[in-house]
Amino acid sequence: MTTITASHGLSSGAFRSLVDELPSPLFVRVYGDAEFSVYRAKDFHASTWEHDGLRELVGEARRSYLRYGAVPFWDQYDDKAAVYLARVRYPGPRVSDRIVEEWLSLRFVPGDGVPHGTLDFDDCVCDGRPLATLVQERLYCADPNFMRRVVSLSRICKITPYFFSERGVRVSVPYSDRLRHTAVSFALINDCFSHDALRRELSYTHLTGLLRDDLMDSILTLQTARGDRVPTFSPAYELLGDDVEGRIRIDRTVEAYRFPFYFLNSDELFTALEDLVCAGTLTEKTMRQYLRVSSRFADVVRDCTTPAFREMVRHLGLLTSARGRISGSNLTGAVLRARLDREVRDGPGLKIMTLADWRRSVTSCLDEYAAHYAFEHTAV
Repeated sequence: MTTITASHGLSSGAFRSLVDELPSPLFVRVYGDAEFSVYRAKDFHASTWEHDGLRELVGEARRSYLRYGAVPFWDQYDDKAAVYLARVRYPGPRVSDRIVEEWLSLRFVPGDGVPHGTLDFDDCVCDGRPLATLVQERLYCADPNFMRRVVSLSRICKITPYFFSERGVRVSVPYSDRLRHTAVSFALINDCFSHDALRRELSYTHLTGLLRDDLMDSILTLQTARGDRVPTFSPAYELLGDDVEGRIRIDRTVEAYRFPFYFLNSDELFTALEDLVCAGTLTEKTMRQYLRVSSRFADVVRDCTTPAFREMVRHLGLLTSARGRISGSNLTGAVLRARLDREVRDGPGLKIMTLADWRRSVTSCLDEYAAHYAFEHTAV
């Protein structure tokens, strides 16, 4: 099996071999000129993956998490999770003689099994109390086995658009850092999972997700004949009670300051750090040392499309998770984090939906989207 490391991805030859030798997908759907194929790469609690090639492609997709820092490609939750992939093929707008491909991967982590619980419950608290305790009390009448009814959506990751040259070299499509069909791929994977859970009579009744609103608005919105549609992501308080609105927070003692660009509100984070630099509390020398950039911090954060910005984001956690005195400053890491706790809100918010409501919402979005096109569905 090809090993994927943080330092490099798959070679063109290895990648081409993987996609050419994949098993048949669960299903194929065609919308307009785009063909979508959905695969289950791993099933719940399975000790092995469905196909080695699918596992390698999931690992390649998870390389997209490197933008947040040194995020491990695999963790202990993969052992019990179900993992899906969606492959999209369509004519390229600037390479019309080539078929462009892109991939999206999602993971569904059940609450039962080892390790117990889900990352969502580990990452969030309510007034300092473990979130799992609140969910157990409010939704499951203190049932001690409630985790068998919860599944969490996580690890949304991608392989950006590419095509193969005549010599078989994988070539990234110019100016295509984002996927063209993220929203449809996301909806199809969720539709597949939710109907699969219903057909197999799995015990899950609620789906959770720690999701950023800007992510949903920018890339998970389906354009339909009736306007823009996003599957209904219910804020947790709608099910847990209005009294907890605004009280469910990211537990910042866990991962938040290692990967601040994901877990914190990035605009407020950059403003807070700029204020510290302007006041001289943090110096430009300090920022260059921790963030590995050569330009002024204020200049770097103004343009999120530059290599300098991406480099800064990858190393931001070195500054925000610093222990002891920050180099070149009288500020300690603990004091910096205390200030950011006061001035910077969380990035993602916890969503909790009944699986039945989620299924209906996703199906409705896809039905409206399909109305745009001469729709063909092929079961395989």
